[in-house]
Amino acid sequence: MKRIISLTLALALVLALGVALAQPQIFAPEGEGQIGLGAIVLQNDMPVYEKADEASKTVMTLPAGRHIILMDIEEDWAKCVLSDDVDGAPAGYVKTNTLLINPAYLMTQEATTLYAWNDLNAFTFETVDEYTLFPVMFSDGEWAVVSYNGASAWIYMGAAE
Repeated sequence: MKRIISLTLALALVLALGVALAQPQIFAPEGEGQIGLGAIVLQNDMPVYEKADEASKTVMTLPAGRHIILMDIEEDWAKCVLSDDVDGAPAGYVKTNTLLINPAYLMTQEATTLYAWNDLNAFTFETVDEYTLFPVMFSDGEWAVVSYNGASAWIYMGAAE
């Protein structure tokens, strides 16, 4: 009888841990690295300027969701390099209000639904695979808003602890 109770308790513990581990996990922002702060582009076709001035030449545009590194931030402008070319010359200057600077990240632990707003009955964009990584724009413990294909999506995190 003791063995059955022990096995039942062990199974209950394993199941409880499995449910807890299956919830998405948020990882804290990384902070400044050797080169600078990481950032995510929030605006599609975001202009990168030659100088910290909107009247200067546009050297390229970046898609929403692109990862960049900010080398220096002054007021509304940041000098950036592309995250896949951190050894190269600076790409140029971007407006900081079009970026998610030094975000926390959320990683799904199983197939996870992306919602249009914080309601389980809301329109859904899609279901993503396990271990999908998203930059977090906001989290209240039960829901997280993530950057998704140039827009925002809500992910249900489960009951707040």
